[in-house]
Amino acid sequence: MVTYLDVIEELHRRLEHRSRRELLATEATAEDPLTQWAAHHLAAAANRSLQPMLDAAMQRRYSGSSQAFFTGGGVHAYANFEK
Repeated sequence: MVTYLDVIEELHRRLEHRSRRELLATEATAEDPLTQWAAHHLAAAANRSLQPMLDAAMQRRYSGSSQAFFTGGGVHAYANFEK
């Protein structure tokens, strides 16, 4: 949880001063879901301060489906979940 919130804080620091147009461009070209989410959140937010973004990050929903992910060892998928 702490690592997740650290990532959100870092994204906030990197993105908070960008214009709405820049944020939407970042959302469209981001290669990871958290950067997409952060850019979208800040583009739509009336209050761009850190605490509301952390609060919103804690309310995000996550899929339980197995998705492939890449590591130095190649493509992997989670097998320990209930559909």
